[in-house]
Amino acid sequence: MSGLDGRIPNKGNVIIAIGNINTCEPCRKLEEFMKKYGKEIGIPFVSIPVHEIEAENSGLKIISIPKIIFMRDGSVVMNAEGFSNGENFKELIKIAFQ
Repeated sequence: MSGLDGRIPNKGNVIIAIGNINTCEPCRKLEEFMKKYGKEIGIPFVSIPVHEIEAENSGLKIISIPKIIFMRDGSVVMNAEGFSNGENFKELIKIAFQ
């Protein structure tokens, strides 16, 4: 994700979502949830349109969206796909950053 490095913090925990908030309802719901909850827990949330990843030819395998990447200090600690509800996502965050 070299072309996106300026948007992705390389210190601490960060959650990256790859999707399309214009056409993907789960992507939109995830973004709304993280705007509120991310501030509450102090974890930066970066939303990246899927077409930017495809244009960059990053080699990142995207099967479904939203694709969620949990990172700590610049390294991927966990990947997930999809978003059903906030409570389930809170559990994923706990697992990723325990």
